[in-house]
Amino acid sequence: MKDLRESQPQEDVGEGARDDIEPFDRIVLYVDDLDRCRPDQVVNMLEAIHLLLALDLFVVVVAVDSRWLTRALEVHYRDLLVATDGPLRASTPQCYLEKIFQITYALGPMDPQYFGQYVAFLAGAGAEKRKVTQGAPPQATGAPHTVTQRAGAAPAATQTIHAEPKRDAAGTPRATVGPAPQALPAHSVRIDKGEQEFICRLVPLLPTPRIAKRLVNVYRVIKAGKDAAALERFERERRSESCLLMLAILFGQPVVASALLRALHEGTEPFNDREQSFVEAVRKRKALDGEPAYVQEEWARLHATLQGLNVAVTVGECAREPAEVARYSLVSGHDWHTWARPSPSRSGTSSAKAP
Repeated sequence: MKDLRESQPQEDVGEGARDDIEPFDRIVLYVDDLDRCRPDQVVNMLEAIHLLLALDLFVVVVAVDSRWLTRALEVHYRDLLVATDGPLRASTPQCYLEKIFQITYALGPMDPQYFGQYVAFLAGAGAEKRKVTQGAPPQATGAPHTVTQRAGAAPAATQTIHAEPKRDAAGTPRATVGPAPQALPAHSVRIDKGEQEFICRLVPLLPTPRIAKRLVNVYRVIKAGKDAAALERFERERRSESCLLMLAILFGQPVVASALLRALHEGTEPFNDREQSFVEAVRKRKALDGEPAYVQEEWARLHATLQGLNVAVTVGECAREPAEVARYSLVSGHDWHTWARPSPSRSGTSSAKAP
């Protein structure tokens, strides 16, 4: 293959014989999502890449979580990749990978400026319409008839529908009365400039672009699931910031997210004072008996991150969101429906002490 490629320009071929073949210097292969494959599939792909790279014709670019590669090699070659022969003779996954990959490049965290542009791109330019219809109108050549709303019904646009009239046994057209297909009302589903700016402030809670995309998509789904009245109430109560913040914690801090959302929903201490600052309540949260050290560290990291964000939301504002957002994650979606209902005394402000 190499000789054929290098000799191609010098070969004396008939005029027009290679008009349909463009000369090339390299074939670049892009491999993605390798970190979603089983260990044996990962190793098979690495072996294939190694064979391709024996030819200078190929350049292979692999986008992958290196931790998955390392672990896959440890599982597949568990009897070979051991460090019992001393540091000089030990065979490690890194040794294996360095024989395949000549250049490795680690991506850094998202830049706030470009993250803002990415959020704007995900949100879309301008307002978006959610259009839901029930089936396509029948294609027929009969005379049109007009359907208008009945008295007392919600306002709806007048529809003109072409329908083929039904006929009796003699073939004579006969009048029929029946419900006409109705289109569900559409309303705007948009992420406005203020919401985009707040999402950009949440960058420290969103470690990867994939998580940022999930947040934007789920937030759009939440808003799209509300009718016009509920959406107007959602915006009037200024729930966008508390909803986006809870989604950012749910997707970006999965170690603590489920416990946090449940505590907010059930109003357990220190999330029972609805007037208290949410950031302060996170600070006051005490470790449970037997709670692993890494979980305690995640709570401390969450508090430090929230302090840096300088978000001014109360416990009560955040407590409106868990029942709705928890179902959108694997870490909380399996048990959110078992959470205890908040008591009336916890649904508002904390009760004052008797004088």
